[in-house]
Amino acid sequence: MTKRRIPILVLVVCVIAVGVTLPLLAGDDRLHAKPRREWKDQAIAKIEWRLEDQQTLHSDIERITRSPAATRPVPGSWVGAGLLVMKNGDWIACQNICSKEDSRVQDLFIGRASDGKWYYSTFHFCIGMTVLRDMEQWQPDSLAQFVDAYWLVPFDGRSDECLKATWTRAEPYGLDKVQMAGTTNPTP
Repeated sequence: MTKRRIPILVLVVCVIAVGVTLPLLAGDDRLHAKPRREWKDQAIAKIEWRLEDQQTLHSDIERITRSPAATRPVPGSWVGAGLLVMKNGDWIACQNICSKEDSRVQDLFIGRASDGKWYYSTFHFCIGMTVLRDMEQWQPDSLAQFVDAYWLVPFDGRSDECLKATWTRAEPYGLDKVQMAGTTNPTP
């Protein structure tokens, strides 16, 4: 009986070793995984489609900036469905996915802003942009401040450049990051 167990044990050890080694050799990279690349392409297409309808875009911006919450700041009142509007009127049409929504896809935010540039970030905004809607008590003054606060990086709006990491979860974000840079008043 022990003579049978040895080959089985050797086989199990080999299978485990191959299972651990192959992903390392193949460059198992969740940031560039196929589901994430596919999501990126779909997100860009949705944003482009949304930006084609300028009348609806401007109507959505007006609705967000003229809501009662705009005069009485309420957490998340600047966050629309796929649209973020800063205090000065700058905006970014965006899509976001969180690994909690799809475990195959590492966090990714993609947007095209009022400055005409495309941006991406690996900041964890969470499902439905929960961090901005419910957790942060602060609205950025401008697009530049939002870009800095949430680790956004410009890209060409097409390439897989936007799949690279921008935030490692160890760095500060939001108002804390802006305050560290000394670029805003400390009160939310």
